[in-house]
Amino acid sequence: MSHRLAAALLALCCAPLAAPHALAAKPAPSGAAAPPPPLAAPSAPSAACQSGILSWPEVIFAYIIPPDDRYYLLLKPEDCPTCGPGGRAYTLAHIRVSFPAEQGPCSIPVRVSITPAEDPDGDGCFTPAPFAAPLCPETRYVIDDRGAFDTCLDYALPIASGCCVSGPVFLTVAFDQGTCPYPVPRICGPRDCVLCRQFNWYPGIGPPGDDLCAAVGPYGYGGLDMWADSECCSPTPNTSRSWGRLKTLYR
Repeated sequence: MSHRLAAALLALCCAPLAAPHALAAKPAPSGAAAPPPPLAAPSAPSAACQSGILSWPEVIFAYIIPPDDRYYLLLKPEDCPTCGPGGRAYTLAHIRVSFPAEQGPCSIPVRVSITPAEDPDGDGCFTPAPFAAPLCPETRYVIDDRGAFDTCLDYALPIASGCCVSGPVFLTVAFDQGTCPYPVPRICGPRDCVLCRQFNWYPGIGPPGDDLCAAVGPYGYGGLDMWADSECCSPTPNTSRSWGRLKTLYR
């Protein structure tokens, strides 16, 4: 059992649920089967490659507790065709979440970035580095319910332009405090999961955070639907005139 769940279960046994800002760890997730996809679901933007968790979610559950609640998805070069020396440019991040009708209309700020990946044990299990500088500039958005409640919606969030990488990285989406009551929005995701693929960092826990498969897998929830669009890119010449426009190259 993860540190997060152990602490949460102890808190739930011995005291009323605290306000989100007072939580040192999150409570265990609660949820149900995801609704079927809408008959006219919008198509995702076309891309040379889409990598991550894209299938229609099987479960929907409460686990987003802002502020600074970060979700990470591992992206690896082998996810997509080889691009050559220029690396791969991640252009668009996707998350699939749901706003419950009983909470009413609301909105929540999100931050999108690309985070370095580490393999501290050398065993092929990459983890995010929450306190490292992002490899690409962070972009900020506000998402809302779009007037469509109790369904899983795809939110497409552009990543900073020129975000070229050539090794494993983590797509990062952070949720901050907005007008939504706690815990909204709710995660849409698969029932199954894979270790070393998705992580959740939140205030009060050390790096790299919780492996979502280990943290929520025993409860039948496999993580957050996240994926990224990408395409091949070319390196920018390293000259003094173009220094301010250099593309981030992570080796």
